[in-house]
Amino acid sequence: MRNLAKIPLWGSKDEKIREKIDGLRGLNGQNDRYKLKNIQIVSGGLRTHAPLVRAVEDARLTDVRAFYPFDDKLLILNMEGGYIGFYAYDGQTVKKQYVTVQTYPLDFDGSSFSSGLVYTEDGSVHIDEGNDLPKLLYFPAYSYSLVQGGAPGMLRAMPPEVPKLEFAAVAGGRMYGILGQKAYVSGENGCFDWQTDQPADTQPVPGHAWSGKITTATEKQLPVKALKGYRDYMLIFRENALQKITGNSNPYAVKDLFRVGTSCAGSVKELDGEIYFIGQGEIYRFNGSGLRKLPPLPASVKILGPACVYGQNYCFYAENGEDKLIYGYDPKTDTYGVTAAPGRVTDFALCGRETLALVDSGSKKEIYKFSEDRSNVAFDVVMPLADKEHRYMELTGVSLRFVGNSASNRMELYVHFYDDQSTVGVHTLGKIENGVGRITMRARTRIRGATLLDLEVRGRGDVNIESLEVHYRPKIGKKWKV
Repeated sequence: MRNLAKIPLWGSKDEKIREKIDGLRGLNGQNDRYKLKNIQIVSGGLRTHAPLVRAVEDARLTDVRAFYPFDDKLLILNMEGGYIGFYAYDGQTVKKQYVTVQTYPLDFDGSSFSSGLVYTEDGSVHIDEGNDLPKLLYFPAYSYSLVQGGAPGMLRAMPPEVPKLEFAAVAGGRMYGILGQKAYVSGENGCFDWQTDQPADTQPVPGHAWSGKITTATEKQLPVKALKGYRDYMLIFRENALQKITGNSNPYAVKDLFRVGTSCAGSVKELDGEIYFIGQGEIYRFNGSGLRKLPPLPASVKILGPACVYGQNYCFYAENGEDKLIYGYDPKTDTYGVTAAPGRVTDFALCGRETLALVDSGSKKEIYKFSEDRSNVAFDVVMPLADKEHRYMELTGVSLRFVGNSASNRMELYVHFYDDQSTVGVHTLGKIENGVGRITMRARTRIRGATLLDLEVRGRGDVNIESLEVHYRPKIGKKWKV
C-alpha cells in the first residue's frame, strides 16, 4: 500500500483528481495509522488470512511440551508424570510409541530436547541391526531409534564413538554437530562413522570424520543456537554471529560471516533459496553473500519467533501489547500480512502438506494448523488516504474492487476524518452482505474540514481485495498546490 502523501497529484483545477492504488502493494504497517487484522499479501492484492484452527485432538495429549517433524510426520513429546511420552502423528491419527526411562523436571519445556533430535535416512555399517532403516537420533538422551512403518521404535544406546552433541543436522550424507566451542563432521559412511585421522596418517584422509574449534572474531563467544544446511555448506547460528563450515571432505574449515546471529533456532528457515532468521528483534535474509534487513514493523511490535514458511511467505510470531500475532512476509512485494494467534506460538512444523503450530494458551500447549477455510474469518484494514500535504483537497469518492469467495461474505467501507488534535468523525461509505464473485463498491461523498483521512475496510469471510481508487478535488475557496 503506497502512502498517497508521497504520490504527486496530477490534473488541472477543473479536473477531478484521481489516484489509483493497484493491487494494494507495499502495505507494511510502518505508519502508525496503518492497521491490519487477519489479512495477508497475495498476488495482485490482499486476501483474508488463513486462520489457525485446532489440528490434533487426542485425550492422551494432556501436557504437550514440544514436537519434531520427521519423514512427513510429527513426533509429539508429552509430559507424563515426570517421564516423556513419544507419540507419532501422521496427519490423521496419533499413535503412542514409548515413554522415556529417564525422568525430567516438571518445568521441562521440550525445546532443548527437540533441538537435539535428528532424522536421517543414512545407512550405516557401524551398527549391528537396522543399518538400512531411517533413524531418529535423540542426543539429549544419547540414544536412537529405528523408524519402521513410519514410526520410531524403542530407544537404543548410541554407539560410544558418536560425540554427545548439543546440536546436530544432516547434510550431504554426513552429520554435522556442535559441542561447546567445537564443531564435528562425521565420516563418509554416515552419522555413525566417526573414524578419525591417526598419528600414522601423513595426510588427512578425506573420508574420515573431522572436528575443530569454532571461535569467532566477536568479543563474546556466545552459545550456538542452530545449524542449517545451505547450498554446499553448513551455517552455524550463534546468538551474536553467523559462521559456516566449508568443504566437502576432511579437513573442513570454519569461517566467520557476520556479527549478527539469532537466539531463536526456530526462526531459521529457507525460502526461495535464501535463509531468513530473527536477530536482535529484527529479521534478516541471507542470499549466500550478503545480509539485509527486512522492512521494519511498527515500534510497538515485538518480533519474537519462531517462524515457518507458509505458501510463499516467511511467517513469524510477534506480539503487539497483549495481541498475539503471526506476521507473514512476502518477498515478491516486500510487504507483510498478519493474522491473530490463539496464544503464544512456541514452535512450527511441517507435517505432510500441513503447517502446524504449537500454541501455549497459558494453561497448556495445543497443536494448531493453518486452515484454508476462511469463510468465518473477521478482517480489518485501516490505511491512510490523505494527510497534511492534502489539506487543500477534499475526498469526493472511493471505489473498491474485491472478489468474494464464500456466500457468507460481508464487506464494509468507512472513512475516518480528523484534524491534528482529535477525530472529527467516521463516515459510512457502504456495506455489502453475501457478496460472491467480482464486486465493485462505489461511494460518492464530500468530506471537508479534515486534515487527515483514513479508509477502513472491514468484513468477514474469504475475500480478495484487488484494487482501490480514491477521488479528490480542490477544496472550494482554497488555493490548490500540486
